[in-house]
Amino acid sequence: MSAFKEAIQSGLEEYLQELQRALEGLTPAELRWQPMLHTNHIAWLVWHIARAEDLWVSRLRRTPEVWKADGWADRFHMDPASTGVGQTMEEVRAMPETPSPI
Repeated sequence: MSAFKEAIQSGLEEYLQELQRALEGLTPAELRWQPMLHTNHIAWLVWHIARAEDLWVSRLRRTPEVWKADGWADRFHMDPASTGVGQTMEEVRAMPETPSPI
């Protein structure tokens, strides 16, 4: 593996470990907490970050996005084209609950 690929993989693994640590023990209600009515909840932010990562990695690898190819959009009952950019607050709040954001 090239040094570039190793650095990217290491960074993503470190990020995942920190994310897991930050989310550990949060209740479903806490994951959907919004500090203000016009802000995104934690679970949506985690989804948005994962969705952006999926886009970047799929482009680098020249492979289909996991969100679309593996049926995650269908499982979430969300538009396969959605990335979290330009979504309304109603769409953010309508994001289905999941047992775990990661």
